[in-house]
Amino acid sequence: MTLSKVSKSDEGLYKCSISHAGESPESWLAVVKTKEEEGSNEQTQPLTNLAQILMILLRFIIVLLFLVIGVIVYKKHKALKTEIVTDQKGLMNADGDTANELDDVTYGAV
Repeated sequence: MTLSKVSKSDEGLYKCSISHAGESPESWLAVVKTKEEEGSNEQTQPLTNLAQILMILLRFIIVLLFLVIGVIVYKKHKALKTEIVTDQKGLMNADGDTANELDDVTYGAV
């Protein structure tokens, strides 16, 4: 028989009393830790909770870091794309006209 929630102070002599059958002889009840209880006691429980909280916090920080990096890369890509579009529109000459290539510019001798 296994009893849970007992302590070393519960050790001692016990007997059973059954109506119409009498009493059993006294027997010594010993309290021992099982292998399951040795691995998890009340002192390690707060450490387990702390470890779980730290793991959740670490995951949150990693996701946040990836999000920030993604936004930075997106903005750089968008700025580069805008710069390429501006370059493709061509250069503005003194008259306000656009010249698609440097060869389209007319030079004069003074």
